[in-house]
Amino acid sequence: MGAILRALGWAALVLAAVFVLLAAINVPDEDLTPAALALLVPKAVATSPETNGFFLYAGLGAPAAEDAHRWGRERADVLKRAAERRDTRSPEYKKAAADPWPNFPCNHLAAGEKSCLSLVRNRPDAASGWRTRNAASVERYRKLREFENFEDTVDPPPSNLAASLHRAVLMEIVGLAEAGKAPEALRELAQEIALHRRMLAGAHGLDMKMLAANDLAQDYFVLATLLGEQPAVMARTLPEVAELARPLTARELDMSGVMREHYSAIARHMMKPERFADWTPHAEHPLLKGAMPRFFYKPRATTNLLTANVQSMLELTKAPSPELAARDEKLRAQIAARAELCCSPYNPAGRIITDIETPGVYLERIYDLDGLIRLVSLQAQIAAKKVAHADVPAFLAQSPRELTDPFTGKPMQWNGAERQLFFESRQLAGAGWMPKRSGKDKMRMAVRIP
Repeated sequence: MGAILRALGWAALVLAAVFVLLAAINVPDEDLTPAALALLVPKAVATSPETNGFFLYAGLGAPAAEDAHRWGRERADVLKRAAERRDTRSPEYKKAAADPWPNFPCNHLAAGEKSCLSLVRNRPDAASGWRTRNAASVERYRKLREFENFEDTVDPPPSNLAASLHRAVLMEIVGLAEAGKAPEALRELAQEIALHRRMLAGAHGLDMKMLAANDLAQDYFVLATLLGEQPAVMARTLPEVAELARPLTARELDMSGVMREHYSAIARHMMKPERFADWTPHAEHPLLKGAMPRFFYKPRATTNLLTANVQSMLELTKAPSPELAARDEKLRAQIAARAELCCSPYNPAGRIITDIETPGVYLERIYDLDGLIRLVSLQAQIAAKKVAHADVPAFLAQSPRELTDPFTGKPMQWNGAERQLFFESRQLAGAGWMPKRSGKDKMRMAVRIP
């Protein structure tokens, strides 16, 4: 027994010595690099509050007697201050973050039986009743079109209202088209597309960029559906349709700015890691529990390492879409290798949390949207030129580069039996606004040729 106790004592002594040695190695911290110092500074919003439509977007649910734009600004300011203080428990924050508004009576745009398109045809009373009860908010939503600038000052306040209002307006557009009022439907849809393209181009943060992309995808899905299901009605407006389906601009496609701001927020959290659970998926790691970060977490060294990773990530946002998957996989491997505990005994807790998500998944969403717009453009051209179904493959083979599959660079694919143009989507197909599919076709982005 004595030998066992002595062995246990020596083992405890060795472990204590190792801990002391590791703690000693982790005493110093680094100086922040110039690149890290630059990353820690958030980008300022360029437009004045009065000309920034984001505040009306945040204030769509304001009480009837309130100025919605001012109310939205105050709401965004409360949420921003709470985020800076990491205070989400105050009554002020909870009031600003509340989401009390009723959903539009459908939750996605798709081709299935429970879709919004089906609802507006089979149960118009439910849709019209919701619009009547929320007429003031619908009118506020339409006023968004009057703003040229949409720069978010905080992550968009949690709200289902903006998405519901958007779907309600789209259903009005579908109703106009099905009543034979194609010009009126196209005018309304053109304003929606213009609105969401301005939001996409002006987005300051990642959340707003993705919300704008999703709304814009819904707009184009409705346009594609009208072209596929109402060819006789839409034939009178094909030039207007072709103009609406113009390719995304470089600013609309660009993800470098919003990703930089996304990683800038993470870097600022790394400098003040009071609660790892708020911002890292590795919060449950033993080295991030209790007093361990005090010994094995160096905020400046961590931020320097994150900055090196971010510089590589921002380069990925410039990658041509056909190269994205391979380059993203390589980058993920590099970032994970830098975070391995075997690399160095210095700052192990900090290295763990620098293994964060790359921008690949968000880039794929933007490229999916771009691909959908390309499909709608081809759909309109085939209708305008009266291309026979048998001649569609030859027509696609002659498509210019800007109308090819965004992920392969090859011509869009054609399914003659289903009369569909399609490409293999990476992120958005089946995600609430495209037909939900099963099996191997679940990621297919498709439009119908009548």
